[in-house]
Amino acid sequence: MQTYPPYYLPPDKTFAMDVVTEACRQSDTSFVVWMRHLEKNKTHELAARLAFQHLRREPVSAAYYSQGSFNRCYRVKFKHGPDVLVRFPALGRSMFRQEKLEDEVAVMEYIANNTSIPIPRVFGHGKSAVGPYMIIEFVEGRILSEYLRASQDPKVPSALKLDLDLAPLRQAYRGMADILLELSTCRFPAIGGLVQDGSGRFSVGKRAMTFNMNELVGLGNFPPKRLSQHLFLDTATYLVSLADDHLHHLETQRNDAIMDAEDCQKKYIARCLFRQITLQFCNTYNNSSFPLFCDDLRPSNILVDEELRVRAVIDWEFCYAAPAEFTYCSPWWLLLARSEAWETGIDDFLIHYTSRQKIFLEVLRDRENERTENGIAPESPRLSDRMAQSLENGNFWIFLAATYSFSFDDIYWKFIHPKYYGHFESTKDLIELLNEEEQGNIEIFTHRKMQQMKEGEYNGMHTKSQWLDHPCQDVVRAAWAAAALEAENIYITSQTKNLQPKPTHQPVNSGKVTPSACLRNKQMSTNNGADRANDARDSYGSLLDYYFERPASKELIRIGLRAGEVPSQAQAEDLQRELAAALQARDIIDNLTAEERKCGIY
Repeated sequence: MQTYPPYYLPPDKTFAMDVVTEACRQSDTSFVVWMRHLEKNKTHELAARLAFQHLRREPVSAAYYSQGSFNRCYRVKFKHGPDVLVRFPALGRSMFRQEKLEDEVAVMEYIANNTSIPIPRVFGHGKSAVGPYMIIEFVEGRILSEYLRASQDPKVPSALKLDLDLAPLRQAYRGMADILLELSTCRFPAIGGLVQDGSGRFSVGKRAMTFNMNELVGLGNFPPKRLSQHLFLDTATYLVSLADDHLHHLETQRNDAIMDAEDCQKKYIARCLFRQITLQFCNTYNNSSFPLFCDDLRPSNILVDEELRVRAVIDWEFCYAAPAEFTYCSPWWLLLARSEAWETGIDDFLIHYTSRQKIFLEVLRDRENERTENGIAPESPRLSDRMAQSLENGNFWIFLAATYSFSFDDIYWKFIHPKYYGHFESTKDLIELLNEEEQGNIEIFTHRKMQQMKEGEYNGMHTKSQWLDHPCQDVVRAAWAAAALEAENIYITSQTKNLQPKPTHQPVNSGKVTPSACLRNKQMSTNNGADRANDARDSYGSLLDYYFERPASKELIRIGLRAGEVPSQAQAEDLQRELAAALQARDIIDNLTAEERKCGIY
């Protein structure tokens, strides 16, 4: 029998938290419905209208162009002038569509005006019938990762071709090195997202929207309100906040979080100890100058020519002013895939990563030398030296664990715990490392998680933008509009704001609550405006209960009904006009095929 050191986790027992199956299914549902909504409503024509609105040039054609991880793009061609892309953040893939897009626009404007990084020009952005959009310059080129990846099959996870010739690899790394060097010079006095004021000045004025925040909400059923809502003035508090997110993630994810009581305890211990480590870490590293850092910067977001020279960095989502130590860490994308996605495991990942890091650092040093020769003073110590140290001193793993929750456990037990706490013989040894409060909470915490696992109940968590953007939301908004058109004065009272979504007036034919029954508010009550408001509110809740989990409908009721709000005639008419498209979306959900339901699209 093979034996392992006491601190090593046997490969037949995983300690990583799984994504929530039901949350993924719900995200898939939103995405599929949204995609069909686009197709049925001729979004290519919408793209052409939006392009004309912003550029005042007559389009000659518009067509679907590409679907990325977070965006769907339509190419618009003009009789005169360059083509553009109209890009829509994808519902079900991007959890904070409006915030993500506004952040990206601000970053792209800043990059264009303050660096030499080639990016597409932004012509405009706004809101449309299918969600927020931005219009950017169309840039010819090929995605850099297509030259580097082992398989060209888009269904196969991206991974570096390990026998790739050195020349194209060095050229690819050269372009990426130039981008990183430029970004490292963009400094701000706080950690967070960029905003631009009326005079064109840029500052950090909001929270950082990160890749991990998007994945936690979309895949981990993380309550959006538990995420950080503000900017940070120092590295210490930000890192502790990230550590707290890991603990909140374990606390709030009811499904697919633990395997048994021992696994729960180890997950709890890992997160508590990691928080202690971040506090120690910040005593050594606590810079007050924060460079731009992009969570999603990788070769698949870079357009190049046939010589692999960078033509444009096309995606800037999840880019924010971050702790300098993020920039000083060796890039995670040297093998294209993240450590948790490497097919042959994290040990094999490290072997191949180390050899490619050596090549990348050689290229980075060459680029630093060239910049120095051109009169650009290098940072001291140089970026290449700091990146080389990050793998040696373990900072690489600290920040990888801090910034991606679903790979946290594997990285913590493999690379972080042995360095800071050494070997352990039993879970009891680990518990003794916790502080008094943490030791007092571990049994209660474990009991609660075991009870959740036994119950198997799914509590859906949704962002405000998810509800307001969802195609089916038009159905519920239309129910409100129908009531508003019939009643002269419908006031939504403060009491209504706190009412449960369960109907007090049962819809017609209420033996089975169906969407059509929910929409029959004209037949429910013909008394005064207050009764109509109640009927509309009940229809609103019934529709949500029909399509979605009840806790989520509570959340939408809380968000959607504001004290003293009066729907205007124009608003009501606009909402009613959306009903036809909304019913199409409803029919899509009701008529998904058995195969789609089987594969989790529901």
